[in-house]
Amino acid sequence: MNESPRNSLGTLEMAIGQMVQFAYENPHLFELMRTSSLQETFSSSHWGGKHMEFKSLLESIIRKGIRQEELTDVHPELTARFIPGLVRSVMIDTAPSVDRKTLTAHIFHFVKAALAKQE
Repeated sequence: MNESPRNSLGTLEMAIGQMVQFAYENPHLFELMRTSSLQETFSSSHWGGKHMEFKSLLESIIRKGIRQEELTDVHPELTARFIPGLVRSVMIDTAPSVDRKTLTAHIFHFVKAALAKQE
């Protein structure tokens, strides 16, 4: 995808696609991330900082969509935490039996249904 999205939904779709791609390319990292004994290590490491940076990016995309009246969300700070969780949970339970495109499209459909402003 060479073009930048023109709206917040497009940006969210692109971010979800990148998360799914990363998950498929790094399945062992996703397995480590879910291991509870490592959560404390991750939160205090470079990884923890990047994880929070990514959640902040998602939150800023959602807030921008709210300002532009494209999205509606009472708690974008929570939604920004839910989206990566959707990817992780599917990777743990389903992948690789579901292809990347299907997974990306379904997660985006779920997020869009929850956030897109109804006309």
